[in-house]
Amino acid sequence: MKKKKEAKKIWLLIVIVVVVIAGAAAGILIWRGNDDSNGGDEVQELVIEMQDVAFRQNGVDVEAKIPKEGWFEEEKMYIFNFFNPDKDQNLDGVIDLDDVRIGTPRVSITIASTREKFDVGIFADNIAKATPVAGRTIGGLEMTGREWSEASNGTFIEYIGKIDEKHFVGVSVNNLDVENAEAKAILNSIEFVNVAY
Repeated sequence: MKKKKEAKKIWLLIVIVVVVIAGAAAGILIWRGNDDSNGGDEVQELVIEMQDVAFRQNGVDVEAKIPKEGWFEEEKMYIFNFFNPDKDQNLDGVIDLDDVRIGTPRVSITIASTREKFDVGIFADNIAKATPVAGRTIGGLEMTGREWSEASNGTFIEYIGKIDEKHFVGVSVNNLDVENAEAKAILNSIEFVNVAY
């Protein structure tokens, strides 16, 4: 009986690995976890269908995936945003990004020529009061973390890393828990490729 249970667990683990690999190849994130409320026997599943996005900023090609449902991309001169507007702001299926920027859950990516560029600008006073948080590996880069807030935009968790002497990366998560399944899926999908010198 014990051998059957262990064989079943191994078989289930193999199936999960195959599904996750196949899902990743198809752009689908699958989260599986045990529900401890009933003894940990029930497996919960969250499936997030993802879509590819890519952009070039300051000589670096950036590739990522964002959830197909509810997320939108916006490319600006110095920043690339992924937004998840509140359903109340989505009138008749039309999204006006000017209306959803403030306080909207988002992940932003910035490529800069120096590290110091992440400490200046309209939020410089707020950034000066930032507190350190755990770093994170994004796109293969070890990044330092910091948290700061701004009255109308909420809380930012910002990760800063270095590609090389001419390319620095800032990835910020705004009004969204970095351990949220969608946020993790986006952060884990980011890649920095084809760096131009």
